[in-house]
Amino acid sequence: MMLAPTGIFWSALLGKDPVCLFATGLYAYGCFAWLKDFKPRHAALIVVAAAIAGSVRNYFLPIMGVPLAIAFLFQTRRPIVRLLMLPAICFAVLISFAQFGQRMNLTSFDAFVTYQSNVAGGWKGGSSFALPLISSPIMLVVVAPLAILTALFRPTLLEAHNLFSLAAALDNTILFILFVYAVKRSRFREWLQPEVIWMSSFV
Repeated sequence: MMLAPTGIFWSALLGKDPVCLFATGLYAYGCFAWLKDFKPRHAALIVVAAAIAGSVRNYFLPIMGVPLAIAFLFQTRRPIVRLLMLPAICFAVLISFAQFGQRMNLTSFDAFVTYQSNVAGGWKGGSSFALPLISSPIMLVVVAPLAILTALFRPTLLEAHNLFSLAAALDNTILFILFVYAVKRSRFREWLQPEVIWMSSFV
């Protein structure tokens, strides 16, 4: 995946991005391995990866922690573990929202509406789309599918207007083809595997 054009670009920058990409790679490897055999060394690798990413951007901690907790929740067959995990997941989600609000200086939902409107108004290029006014938390849920598809699969080849957006469009086209192929060949029960649940939650 990192040999894709945009992967090479972001990993070659002298800044925070290569560090976060490296930590995310360690985290992904650790999660797949841990969900397979639950060995302590894999859990230690996850902790190291989260510490590296969190030292660069502190909101990475709940972003990395919540998907793993959700996958473990589906993995375990012990009701008491599930009962204890649910409050932990909810607490981590609240922390992630609090950290995001603190970092972006968002003190209320109205402040968030102003923030997202300013960000959306400043977007340029084929990977952006016109966001409707998010006036309530319900609108976040309504807009989410379009936002997710835009983040993952745009710009398309028809929207590329320079060399970098063309490279991104090639990445996205291949990713979209692989995604469609995966959906067509997969059975429903395969989507309920802990590894797939973790990966989907993390993305």
